[in-house]
Amino acid sequence: MGSEKNWVAMTKKKDWKNLLLSSGVPLEYSIKSILENLGIDRPSEFSYIKRNEYGQDITFSVDIYANKLLHSNIFLEFFVECKYRHDNVKWIFTPSKYEVFFGPEFRDIFIILDHCNEKLKINSEEINEFHNLYDLCGKGIEILPNASNPEGIKRGIYQLKYCIVHKIVDSLKHQINKWLGSKEHCFILVPILVTTAQLWRMKEGATLEGIRESEDIEEICEKKDILLLHEEPNPTLIGHTLEHIMSNLTQGEMNILDEKLKKNWREEGLRFYMSYVANNFPSMFLIINYSRFEKAIKNCVSFFQTHSFLKQL
Repeated sequence: MGSEKNWVAMTKKKDWKNLLLSSGVPLEYSIKSILENLGIDRPSEFSYIKRNEYGQDITFSVDIYANKLLHSNIFLEFFVECKYRHDNVKWIFTPSKYEVFFGPEFRDIFIILDHCNEKLKINSEEINEFHNLYDLCGKGIEILPNASNPEGIKRGIYQLKYCIVHKIVDSLKHQINKWLGSKEHCFILVPILVTTAQLWRMKEGATLEGIRESEDIEEICEKKDILLLHEEPNPTLIGHTLEHIMSNLTQGEMNILDEKLKKNWREEGLRFYMSYVANNFPSMFLIINYSRFEKAIKNCVSFFQTHSFLKQL
């Protein structure tokens, strides 16, 4: 009788712990605490409204948004979607390669909005020199002990895609209207998916035959704690971006933005810029195992605190 009571007690103890962890709440809280300890301001949920296929306005959100002001005029902004998974869950990604001329490029992980700035630019060419430190990957799949979940990774990336679009417009309005003061500001947006799942990247040249013949995952995959996922905007996202820019800028704001872009970026102005943004952003996502999160964010902040990445015009 005593052993049965002990078994019931142990089961209950395990159940509450697993249920709490699986809710994702502890992971979100831990991420917020890490950001606060690194001096990154006010980490909190980021909500946005998106119209669904029935024409209804629905509120969506990304788990955590936080920013840090650098050099008094650069806002480094983090968008973090959290996915708690049990220790034996694996996220497996196909390998991909950086392409200097046609993309993807390493610098694309940082969505840099400095096109309106007359005095300061981010030296993105120098950012590309660090591409060999981070492996690029393509499609990913979540592998559970007895099943696969094709939607696990997709849902997190979906949330990040659309919140970034909304924040791009918000950043443009700040630059046009100078709501943050007379200084010219730059914005750097970083979309991040953090998980407790194991991260694996298939080895270059892995084949279907090799997978069938393998006994252990290490034969065909390499374990990682950070990856860059490349996923180009699809037609739906491109259309949403264009519509969102058009419907959320006044005619006066468009005129100011068009003038700034022609002066500081390219003579084609706003129309070309809208197409450029819609077709290119976001296209890269940082995938981080929770154990690496603190170090990765600390490195990212230090990265942009280096003056060599800034170009005075």
